[in-house]
Amino acid sequence: MKKHLFPILSIMISITVWLFAYKHLPAQMPVQWGVDGQVNRYASTFSAFLLLNGILIAVYAMLLFLPRLDPKKGNYIKFTRTYSIIGNVLIALFLAISIVTVLAGMGTPISINRVVPVAVGILFIILGNYMQTIKPNWFVGIKNPWTISNDEVWRKTHRLGGRLFIGGGLLFIIEPFLPRSVSAVLSVGLIVVIVGVPMVYSYILHKRIVGH
Repeated sequence: MKKHLFPILSIMISITVWLFAYKHLPAQMPVQWGVDGQVNRYASTFSAFLLLNGILIAVYAMLLFLPRLDPKKGNYIKFTRTYSIIGNVLIALFLAISIVTVLAGMGTPISINRVVPVAVGILFIILGNYMQTIKPNWFVGIKNPWTISNDEVWRKTHRLGGRLFIGGGLLFIIEPFLPRSVSAVLSVGLIVVIVGVPMVYSYILHKRIVGH
């Protein structure tokens, strides 16, 4: 029951914040921002309420049921604590987005193009710290044909991935405070490196270890 406490509490907090603020919110709520921090999509207050809280509930449900669907479900017992931490961090991120949306709707001056990269950076750092403890599975971690098919490739790729996530997370945190021309290039570059390097590395490792 303890592992369910944080997700359930987070969902309750989000819904409570929305209900208390609801009568003070405008008819149209900002629900999407561009890279320049400007709102580029609005939704009705009720739709925004359903969307943000629905995402929280959906993420919690997904975290509960994915291990049961995984062909490698037996491995989850080997990284239960890590899986719980990753889930709680994701829930915390979407809770923060929900509350920030309410604050933005109430007219609170919030720099979304700074808040989001910092939040993502913190998420990456936490994920990076626990990356090496994730055991082979189909839903969590760096999953591709080469990591899934060989445990050693999985282990070494996640060791490298953990370092990249931590370094990338630190850069994500400072990115919003750099000149816009630099931050835009840095954001794209970070995603390419964090996604691309482990992919190439795992392929090379697989060729070296398995030989075909």
